[in-house]
Amino acid sequence: MAIPPISCVKANTQHGSTRFPDHHCRPVIKDWRCELTALSRAYNLYFVASNESIYIYEPTFPSQDVCSCHSFVIDPPISSPDLNFQIDPEDPHSITRLHLDYLGKDEILIVTCDDGDAIGYRVPEIIRAMSRERTRIPEKEIDIRDEVRVFFHLNLGRSAWGISVHREARLIAFSANTHRITVFAYALSRTAGNVPQDELAQGFPYHRETDNIVYLQAQANIPAISFDNSDKSGRWLASSSIDGNIHVWDLHSPKQPARVITIGCCVSVRNPSIKPEICGCFNRTMVPHAAWASMFVDPRACRRAGTLQEACGPGMSAASQADGSPCFWDITEKGDRYKVVRVTPLSWSSPGPTMSPDDTYDEMSLPSSADSQESDEDDTHQPATQQHPGGSQSLLTSGLDATTEEHATLNDTSPVTSDVSPTIPNPAYDFSSDEEMDEADESEEELTFLMDATGQPSLNLNLFFPPAPDPVVAPEPTRHPYCTVSTSRPLTFSSPPITHTSGPLIIVTKEEIYLFQRPLDDLYSSHPRSCTDPILFMRNPLFPAVSPTSGGTPSRGHIPHSHRHSFATQIPELGVFVVGSPAGRVGIFRMTCTTSSRSKSPMYGFRLERILPTIEHENEDSDSEGQLTIADMWGKKLVGVSVGPIQGMQDGGDEDSDEDYNDERGMEENATKARQWMRRWRLFMHYNDHTVWSYELKEKPDGIPELGDLIV
Repeated sequence: MAIPPISCVKANTQHGSTRFPDHHCRPVIKDWRCELTALSRAYNLYFVASNESIYIYEPTFPSQDVCSCHSFVIDPPISSPDLNFQIDPEDPHSITRLHLDYLGKDEILIVTCDDGDAIGYRVPEIIRAMSRERTRIPEKEIDIRDEVRVFFHLNLGRSAWGISVHREARLIAFSANTHRITVFAYALSRTAGNVPQDELAQGFPYHRETDNIVYLQAQANIPAISFDNSDKSGRWLASSSIDGNIHVWDLHSPKQPARVITIGCCVSVRNPSIKPEICGCFNRTMVPHAAWASMFVDPRACRRAGTLQEACGPGMSAASQADGSPCFWDITEKGDRYKVVRVTPLSWSSPGPTMSPDDTYDEMSLPSSADSQESDEDDTHQPATQQHPGGSQSLLTSGLDATTEEHATLNDTSPVTSDVSPTIPNPAYDFSSDEEMDEADESEEELTFLMDATGQPSLNLNLFFPPAPDPVVAPEPTRHPYCTVSTSRPLTFSSPPITHTSGPLIIVTKEEIYLFQRPLDDLYSSHPRSCTDPILFMRNPLFPAVSPTSGGTPSRGHIPHSHRHSFATQIPELGVFVVGSPAGRVGIFRMTCTTSSRSKSPMYGFRLERILPTIEHENEDSDSEGQLTIADMWGKKLVGVSVGPIQGMQDGGDEDSDEDYNDERGMEENATKARQWMRRWRLFMHYNDHTVWSYELKEKPDGIPELGDLIV
């Protein structure tokens, strides 16, 4: 039976100039963060991190309108005064990542900040505060926002970025620019009184009666971490670091060396089992091989395909199935099923001087200086540049928040121990003179005058919407894949046995997406088992080859400097994962599995289903030639990609959702399957100018009506 298709229907497009006609009234959104939005799975709530605050919206159904009037605002507290910043001297407490998940029965909201703070809220507490806010008398009662309680608040020492939650094992993990991961293991109650007291006293990872903390040390900044939630014990944690390493940590043996997977594509590769010491790629100063995410995949979420072609899409061919050790299969699409239309003007509504969307901030980084702090002989050297995961030094101009990521990352490769105080970075340097800012203000006023009452341009659109240039075929040396598997330090004892079925690991780097077949098998082998476990990968899947309007060979054309695969999430119910880039595009990928004559074990795969945003032609996504039209969001940066069930299909009450989750057979249960066939999900894409694109996703077997059929 063929894999059911994914239905992707656009719900709405809301332009930032329409949502907020007066840009002075817009909440501040700072780009170059990891994830600033989230959709609740239990409530109709949409969370958006705006600088140091969290704005909460309630989208309407079925249009998924996100009005400019927010329903509630939360201001996360600061753990202590005078905390050091790393990328944002104007707002050290600005939010770097916003994350929603379940911890046991409760849905929780967690944010990390540039000053190292991590704050957690229970979403039911927020719901109750919103109810009190609607009924309070402003003149007689205090601001309800001050009464939203946090269930934890701590500081991680330096700018914090990675967040992951294991629902059943009650684990929360954070990563920070200390190059360290902190795992909090919450105490578990005794179940039915059948757990011996001496076993409870052992602590994590066993049944525990007190909270526990586990520290894991890496060697570089870690923008993302991910638990294996298919393992109920919470044993496995994957971390992605800017030096291109993926660490697979065994939390049941935290002192055991981690498995390290180093993977990428580089022009300097001579041996595919060895990472080149020197990168010769043209964009080598922009950390082209950084790892931005890694996700364990539940094998039950992979849809069974009859052939390799069906499992891996049109990129799979006989030429893709190369031999070697390690064995790489390049399944990047070679066809031209896409074309591109530029739909967004230059960001005239953004305050401050306007920059070309193709400009890179690397050329305007801050001057560096020596670290002024004294250190002992055994202290690790602290670079004086401002850093964040993948980050470079920041360009700070009045009204323009632009931070680069690559240079500081290259300068910050030494591990930082927990007892070293964070380095105080250089003071902000303003590159703009007063005259330049005055000219920018005048220019902005003129552009605002050229807009009508609805906030849309009132003159010839060609003045503001230049046509997309034809892709330019530029010769570039071929990048060859490499993969090395090692341990973080020499082995001292054997690893405990693996007690659950391991699925694949999705590895997301700056420009590629890899599927590692069995990351926990042969745990300490030097490389994957030849072609019985091929590593599947795609190169720049969000920027596929497109046909020039003047004819010729399809080409990727120019890829913006802001491109990196820094947004990643998955929807196991639909069997998809989602990857996005600040350059404005999002890809929906299908998780698949099939059988192969090469191995008795299942072979996992993935294929590209859709690239968003797209432009519809007469209610269809493709034109008369069958090509999908990608909307090129020129001059805008994506700041958040969030997914959640649509209204009326959210998770039930806390007890019901916990009961469904704890069903050992999970998605294999007939009742759960029936619920999945009917459940629709929504995907929001949020840009730094407050533009929001929304879509509804559904796995659509034959006979199930589309969105329009359900609306009366």
